[in-house]
Amino acid sequence: MIDFEKISLTQIIAFSEVVKASSLKEKEFVEAGYKKIAANYDTTITFLTEIGLLVMRGDKIILHDSYISCLAKWQQSNGVLQNYIVRKFIGPKHSFSEYLIDFFALFRNVGDSYEFKPTISQRLKYSGLRNLLMELEVLRLDKNKKKYVVAKDYFRLFARLNKYNHLSIDGYLENLKNKELIGNLAEMEILKYEKARLANFPQLVKAIEHISRLNVAAGYDIKSYEDVFDKHEKPILRYIEVKAVSPWNFRFYWTRNEIEKAESYRSNYYLYLVPLISKNKCDMKSLKIIRDPYLHIYKKTKAWPRRIELMTFSQ
Repeated sequence: MIDFEKISLTQIIAFSEVVKASSLKEKEFVEAGYKKIAANYDTTITFLTEIGLLVMRGDKIILHDSYISCLAKWQQSNGVLQNYIVRKFIGPKHSFSEYLIDFFALFRNVGDSYEFKPTISQRLKYSGLRNLLMELEVLRLDKNKKKYVVAKDYFRLFARLNKYNHLSIDGYLENLKNKELIGNLAEMEILKYEKARLANFPQLVKAIEHISRLNVAAGYDIKSYEDVFDKHEKPILRYIEVKAVSPWNFRFYWTRNEIEKAESYRSNYYLYLVPLISKNKCDMKSLKIIRDPYLHIYKKTKAWPRRIELMTFSQ
């Protein structure tokens, strides 16, 4: 895969300036001209070839018609070239599509923006790609909150990228045929999570129950426990409803029965929202745990807008 540490907007501009000044587009001439003003010629050429701007034919560089058109407009309007590069880079299939998809899957829909707070390892893993996207003004850095935010001009393009994901997570979640499979995957991950959380209480770990395997009408999936005891030194129950969700917006379906149980159990009832990032992988680092969701979700329609997807009628 391309080393994004060796790709920059400056290099792309340098290449564009050289090819714009050259009428013959001979490889040797373009390479010599480029190397006088910028570095990483081979990587830059590979990147531009991958995103469909040009092809190499013998000793000639053949430019895509849309790239030629972009170069003609470039000097007259700021941002034309970088906007063109962005739209060639994000969306269409190329050898680093999966890498790009993996990076954007880390972003979360927060209010009216898409945000990502990286760990140290994530910062290192995606540094080159992140820097290029910031140069292209797809991302901006919020230094105060130490997070990256997608520029509003690219919201639609960002959402479009998810459609190119071979998984198509939202579509996968919508597929009734697969709901049982992904639901079970998420529940198994939460069972492991709960056992790890209560590792200091082996007697409680043994008492954890996978309720949905026994009673699908219970209104919750797992019966677990708090890591503290009540005033009588008795275990405090934790009723857990698990939802496999899209990492883009954490959308989930909530049945009437589950809502009624949430209202009944209140602070003992939890929603565990588990982002699904592939057919058999959950993003447990982005797990959302919501205690008393009847209060914090059902009653807070501004923070969690609701939409009626299904209604039943009887006479």
